[in-house]
Amino acid sequence: MEEPEDTFVKGFSVYQRHICFLEQINNNTSLALRTVLDSIMNGELRKRKKQILDHVLLYSCFGLIFVLISNLFNNIIVFLISILIGLFLVIYSIIGGVISALQLSNETKLRRKC
Repeated sequence: MEEPEDTFVKGFSVYQRHICFLEQINNNTSLALRTVLDSIMNGELRKRKKQILDHVLLYSCFGLIFVLISNLFNNIIVFLISILIGLFLVIYSIIGGVISALQLSNETKLRRKC
């Protein structure tokens, strides 16, 4: 379980419609604003994770398609080119996914320290 964070006093100017919206969430508008901001931040994190997974799956699938297509050809040159392209795409997707996940992890740690 995470430790409670310190709160800081900061002045903001908002419209009345924003205050009404925040009061629908919680009568304590400060707590409601923190809740909304945390929700947005978590949504951005989930969106980024989904994008990383989508890219990994997309390139891996294209790579596997090239590997499967290579079995359809009797020409050795086409076979080798298809295999090499397929392996490149699969390896590229795995390495890219790992690098993106590490970057996301570092960004998340930095966001918590900010």
